[in-house]
Amino acid sequence: MIYLACQRLCDFRVFLYFLSAAQKTFAFNDFVACWGWMSQVAIVAEKQNHHPEWRNVYSTCEVTLTTHSSGGLSPRDVKLAAKMDSLYEPLKLVGERKTCSGYYKK
Repeated sequence: MIYLACQRLCDFRVFLYFLSAAQKTFAFNDFVACWGWMSQVAIVAEKQNHHPEWRNVYSTCEVTLTTHSSGGLSPRDVKLAAKMDSLYEPLKLVGERKTCSGYYKK
């Protein structure tokens, strides 16, 4: 189960910590766009009863997903990651391209 979750999270810029978590840094044009995205994600997370660990600094948000009750990645993380990416797409930082290994300037 953990391996399948890891495979599906490739687009979510995965850093594996003993196969127990996935992490991604989302970059935005400004603080308002970042905070707005975080507010949208918070509503989704609350409805799913699956809350991310995250850290906001100005126009970036570092997110870590893990399912503590299962001791690692689960389908719940995949579902939340997909929703985060779909909410991010229209807001993402102009001039950046997302890859599986990270972000880089055009």
